[in-house]
Amino acid sequence: MMSTTGPEGTATTEKARAGERDDSSGTSLPEMIKASHDAATHLVGLTFTEAATSGDPRRALRAADTAVAVISAHMYAVQTSVYPMARRRLPDSRPRIAELCAQGRETASVLRGISQYIQGDVHRPDESMGRLRERLAELEEQHIAAEEALVADLDKALSPDDRRRMATAFRRSMRRAPTRPHPHLPRTAVVGSLVLRLAGSWDHILDTMDARIAADGPVRAPAPAGLWGWYLLGRPVPPPVAPPPVAPPLSGRPPALPRRRGRGRAGPEASGGRVGSQPGRCEGFSIACMGRARAQRVALADLLDEVGPAQATLCAGWTAHDLVAHLVTRDRVPYALPGFVIKSLHGVTAMAERATMRGDTFPDLVRIFRDGPPWWHPTRFGLVDDAANLVEFFVHHEDVRRARPGWSGSQLDDGMQRALWRSFQMFGRAAYRRSAVGVVAERADGPGRVVLRRGAGEVTLVGNPAELLLFAFGRRDHAVVDVHGDNGVVAAFTGGEASR
Repeated sequence: MMSTTGPEGTATTEKARAGERDDSSGTSLPEMIKASHDAATHLVGLTFTEAATSGDPRRALRAADTAVAVISAHMYAVQTSVYPMARRRLPDSRPRIAELCAQGRETASVLRGISQYIQGDVHRPDESMGRLRERLAELEEQHIAAEEALVADLDKALSPDDRRRMATAFRRSMRRAPTRPHPHLPRTAVVGSLVLRLAGSWDHILDTMDARIAADGPVRAPAPAGLWGWYLLGRPVPPPVAPPPVAPPLSGRPPALPRRRGRGRAGPEASGGRVGSQPGRCEGFSIACMGRARAQRVALADLLDEVGPAQATLCAGWTAHDLVAHLVTRDRVPYALPGFVIKSLHGVTAMAERATMRGDTFPDLVRIFRDGPPWWHPTRFGLVDDAANLVEFFVHHEDVRRARPGWSGSQLDDGMQRALWRSFQMFGRAAYRRSAVGVVAERADGPGRVVLRRGAGEVTLVGNPAELLLFAFGRRDHAVVDVHGDNGVVAAFTGGEASR
């Protein structure tokens, strides 16, 4: 386990890894149990301090996520290695173990609620995150006192050989323990042990896919991707290092120029680091040949570089860092795409976005977003790119721009306004399909009228296509749109929209 919240996390890492040392370490079982308890207590405490003192709400969530992993692994390890031995060697310990198991099930339910908050699950419990943290701290305090007393009594009743076997079993259980809470799995001796073992293997796979920092998880330095690795990841090849200057030969003859490899194709140094570039063709996102969606991508990337990761946006609860992680995930994580459309799969998308945020720094994420999707992605084609991304990038560009004080309406050319008007006619019908009244939109900058929904009453939205589009996407307070109609109809429209 590795803490992500500061230098003090190093000590927590060493404590939590006490269960992963080799058999020759000589650490006694009570010491390992206490080290695991101390790590869990430290991480639970960090969830409070980071929530109160840090300006970044993600730091408290990361501490909570790591606490969930440590406590889940610890509960599995003691239930599969310590409690069975205590039942055999301490005849009067059964009521104490039953109480500890009951506390463990309640703790697992609380951890499950915390995990649902972290993942953005729409079915999370009604209790607030703060209340769940308080309950976890209370349960942890009660559990630690009872468990350490039980382990101390068990240690006195065991022989030296039994102590060594017990310590080995605890270390082995910590290595294969689940890192997520599973409160609804069976707890019987044989079936429960097998099911939890499978759950632990599945949790470790998810931790790897999610780039999650979990209990006893080694953090390895990334290996070089190589040329094919960069192709598959869809990231640009790093620019080549300029060779040192070559001194002229003593004979006075000029040095030979580097030979081109291939049939008329220059190497990476002739194309700005992009392998496969050809002279005379439009490379990357140059202004001379980019489509409207690509131009919006570059403009958004420039704005993100300007404002920095902590800049608030019009997306509720999102900073610029959250936004660029969302955009990179949308470009490069195919399995996260269904969650953008299907509400029940949003948790998978949220996990992918968190993994993206943890995988790269904010400047690197902006650079990756600027470079665009992988070579195999359909939006590499201009028409597909404009159809799929123009509205997305424009709306998010305005989310960042209009979240700052002193914003004004967009100043776009006629071609861009026409493109947004075509998109608005499609998205507007979807946005107002459940409106209580009829909705008509009219352009304020020229001829153009579209009926978005028919109804008994009718309101007319007047504005430029860019403003109408933002209004349809819920940015009502930051869109320059006039709403015309009878007072009652306008009230029904605005009230119904606000309740959606």
